[in-house]
Amino acid sequence: MALWELISCTAMSNLKALICAASLALAESDALADPPCQGDWLNDAAPLNGHVSGSETFLQTVTDDLSFSLVPDASGWQVQMLGPDDRKIPTRPVASGIAPRRGESAPSRAFAFGPDVMDPALNPELQVPQAPQGESSNVATVEPTPGLQGRGWLIIEDSRFADEAPHRRDALEFRGCVHWNLGPREPDTSHYPHPQDDLVNFPSWVVLAFEECGLSRDWLLSGRMPREGYRQRAWLEPDLDGDARPDLAALVDEVNGTDHGLALCLRESKRLMIMTPDNSPTSGLDAFLREAEWWNVDGRTIVIAGGDAQSIRVHLDEDGAPIGIVR
Repeated sequence: MALWELISCTAMSNLKALICAASLALAESDALADPPCQGDWLNDAAPLNGHVSGSETFLQTVTDDLSFSLVPDASGWQVQMLGPDDRKIPTRPVASGIAPRRGESAPSRAFAFGPDVMDPALNPELQVPQAPQGESSNVATVEPTPGLQGRGWLIIEDSRFADEAPHRRDALEFRGCVHWNLGPREPDTSHYPHPQDDLVNFPSWVVLAFEECGLSRDWLLSGRMPREGYRQRAWLEPDLDGDARPDLAALVDEVNGTDHGLALCLRESKRLMIMTPDNSPTSGLDAFLREAEWWNVDGRTIVIAGGDAQSIRVHLDEDGAPIGIVR
């Protein structure tokens, strides 16, 4: 079989090829549900679907700078991701293993792409076991390389094999998904007085997400949450806009002032809103946020509680503006 297997039943008799194709069709039809095709704060995602036949090359534009292609080979087709100006991005298959639970989809056409995708130092599955000491077949990359990179999967919905040897797959209908990002990135924390201490309660992806959402350098993420004695995080992930994707919320402090606020970032639109005493009708918001001891998510609402048994419930109104109601 070829290294890249979109399926090869080559070098078989017609009967064996037929049995092979039938068994593969049964295995493919056993998948009842696709893995989710959703992005997150660090990765974008897009669905793949189409059909290809004969010696055609399939091409689907994912974004202005990223395309998915199926290139014909001796056994069928192989995936090739393309960057700006249709430059080839190194692409290779990834073993997907067995479905974790019966009835779940386990696509065997997984692939990975990116500038470091062939580097064994960053991809342990490519390392050769028991290599002689002092010898290595790979040149290790000290740091991951920036650039378009990610992973994807395909599920074959229908296919046809050629009648004549080598019985390559000559028609394919598929669906799938590709996840990608621009490579390793670190947030800008130069405006924090003591970044390691000030952001100790935040993972870098939260800081980066707020930065990309438009949080200016006039505001600093506050690590006042969690308070001692409470099991909670310094940020919340409520679905404020009801799009079934988690948004972000965190307390913030003004850099050159005394204001305290609540920063909200909507994931899909990357829209940033900051509730402050100046733009909120909620009386005493600044003092409340400064002294708040506990918070949680209740559906599409953020609940913030103080030591005096009062609480504020924050949600978005019909126009998408944040509203805080004191209880």
